[in-house]
Amino acid sequence: MTTRNDTIAELKEKLRQARWAYYMKNESIMTDAEYDALERRLAEIEGNTATPDSPTQTVGPRPAGMFSITEHVRPMYSLAKVGDAAELRDWLGSLKGSRDADWALDMTYKADGIAVKVKYSGGRLVGAATRGDGRAGEDITHTVRLINSVPPGVAYTGELEVRGEIVARNSLFATYNEKLRSKHLDTYASPRNFTSGTVRTLEPDTERLDTLLFIPYGMYAEGEDTVRFRLLTGEVAVVRLDRLLRQSEVHRALGAMGFEKQHTVRYEVAKNIGLIQNALFEMEQRRDSLDYDVDGVVLRLNDLALFEQQGYSTNSPNGAVAYKFASSTAVTKLTGVQWQVGRTGVVTPRADLAPVQVGDVMVSSATLHNAEQISRLGLMIGDTVVVKRAGEVIPAVERVKVDMRDGGETHIIVPDTCPSCESEVFFEGPKLFCANAHCPAQAVRRIEHFVGRDYMDVEGCGPTVVATLTENGFVSDVADLYQLYVHNDDLCALEGMGEVSVSNLLAAIEESKDRPLHRVLASLGITEVGRSASRTIAEAAQDMDTAMNMTISELSALPDIGPLMASYYVDYMADPESRMLIERLALVGVKMTEPVVEQSVNPVVVNPFDGKTIVVTGTLVCYKRPEIQQRLRDLGAKATGSVSRRTDYLIVGERPG
Repeated sequence: MTTRNDTIAELKEKLRQARWAYYMKNESIMTDAEYDALERRLAEIEGNTATPDSPTQTVGPRPAGMFSITEHVRPMYSLAKVGDAAELRDWLGSLKGSRDADWALDMTYKADGIAVKVKYSGGRLVGAATRGDGRAGEDITHTVRLINSVPPGVAYTGELEVRGEIVARNSLFATYNEKLRSKHLDTYASPRNFTSGTVRTLEPDTERLDTLLFIPYGMYAEGEDTVRFRLLTGEVAVVRLDRLLRQSEVHRALGAMGFEKQHTVRYEVAKNIGLIQNALFEMEQRRDSLDYDVDGVVLRLNDLALFEQQGYSTNSPNGAVAYKFASSTAVTKLTGVQWQVGRTGVVTPRADLAPVQVGDVMVSSATLHNAEQISRLGLMIGDTVVVKRAGEVIPAVERVKVDMRDGGETHIIVPDTCPSCESEVFFEGPKLFCANAHCPAQAVRRIEHFVGRDYMDVEGCGPTVVATLTENGFVSDVADLYQLYVHNDDLCALEGMGEVSVSNLLAAIEESKDRPLHRVLASLGITEVGRSASRTIAEAAQDMDTAMNMTISELSALPDIGPLMASYYVDYMADPESRMLIERLALVGVKMTEPVVEQSVNPVVVNPFDGKTIVVTGTLVCYKRPEIQQRLRDLGAKATGSVSRRTDYLIVGERPG
């Protein structure tokens, strides 16, 4: 018979194992929802008999291993969680204070990263540590001082401790993972896994560290220095840091000292739950506009004195809570695996799932990347799996719940022939390829790529239309698109097409003939050669004849083009079928020249953008982002998609990532 003590011991052990895996090994052995449910159950059973070492009374595992241990002078608390209106109402009802107190709430996104503290003394960064168990953490000064968003110095001569969360920018994380994948190396399972591994390494890697972002949420200051910043009212304040009165002032003072500013800070009255719920809803709707993962909203009393008045529990302040968004992970069944052929011949597996709600999206399929990942996961058809919307967009199978197998699972068979044309397949590293260059599925994917918005931009020619054109024999490669006009009557007779649709499609195809050379090169789908590299090559070559005959040494001398990319490019251009396709495109009237950017000849005019590297982020009022990037290029600048040490200017619109 299982006793109460047995149940407590079992729950403690499960939670400790999950914590150890999460904090020390950068792995998730259960979903957030599963962990929270176990923790709530343990708290209910323990009541007021919890021991000091219980997971309900501590923040995380005691740090151990290869790093020095740093004791926290002030505990680094975690936050109590609320997940619905009832729990939120209970928390609001527990707050103490007079009616005329300032009950405003500070509401900020809860970043899903690594909690750290950064210490400054005499204006210089002197230390950094993880949260650990809340009482002591690991010394990670050697990596944190290399993160671009952590100022190496501040205009404050006293003692200053800034606390915040280190996260990975999702866009740069995806780029880094893609580089690993192209080199046949293991990729990181999630941005948080990547972040933890990057800051907790003995040999800092600047390329990895450049993807990280430090988001501060609080500070402690000792000293008489003042900081100048603008209040919510618009007034300019000059205040001692140790005498700030509100959390809103903390945010603004940190921003004035050079730290990253908090995204979407809201202020609502703590006693008005309707306004709070509206604000939470709006913030959840806007979470995808951020370039890092968030899993909720932190609500805390804005009045710092009132916040302290609420006191602290064993491991969390009473004046703040974390409202958790609907989980971005879910548990479901793997019902099958489909193998799909891409434009380069890569044969990739796709997981078929029993439909499940992940966040606010119903998911019935997920990416598996390659056969190696299936092996690494130990995945079988019939398995119960944890699915995550990676970066809140693409669903992915994260892990298998092996303990839920019932013996009815079956092995996943890796195909020995192409699922489209039944030709032989072969492995190159972890990737499986179809050996047939004329595989129908590859042709379809190449056409879909060619007509895409970022390439030849043929409006009205989406995947459904491409499938119709190929299945009915009108198109077998991209050059055939420009001969479709001879089939006008037959096209109009197709189901779902119609005279107006066909007329618009043919007009869009005709318009695409005027696309510049860089778009044509990018649309060809040359391995490793993306849009940025295509533009670089086009600007150097100016016309297709020159571009087709560039050597590896000429290409490697261009910015951002390495020997491997140059080799793929030269191999493509040397292939007789590739050259024939390009010649056919030229014969049907595709121009394939790059416009010359005219430089100003007026010696009095100084162009501040010439030669500068500029990043554009957020929503702009008067321009779409591609338009402003093109305008910058016309002015001689290099417009890139991510901030690095080489960035000269950053143009920020609304809702930046």
